[in-house]
Amino acid sequence: MLEIFERLAAAGIDLLPAEITTHFLFVRGGFVSLVERRDKGFGNVGAPGLGRGSVLRGKGLRAAGRA
Repeated sequence: MLEIFERLAAAGIDLLPAEITTHFLFVRGGFVSLVERRDKGFGNVGAPGLGRGSVLRGKGLRAAGRA
């Protein structure tokens, strides 16, 4: 996984520090992408929806650590 993070950094894609346990947040050029965390890597890319327990809320990202 470290190799993947190094390749992303070399491409100008940064990992944002966040207390979100379900997704990684990557940023490049002012745009943020949510990437699902999986046991040994990455899952789906994009918004996880607006359901209960979601990272997103109707008005943007929810506060870290709150439901």
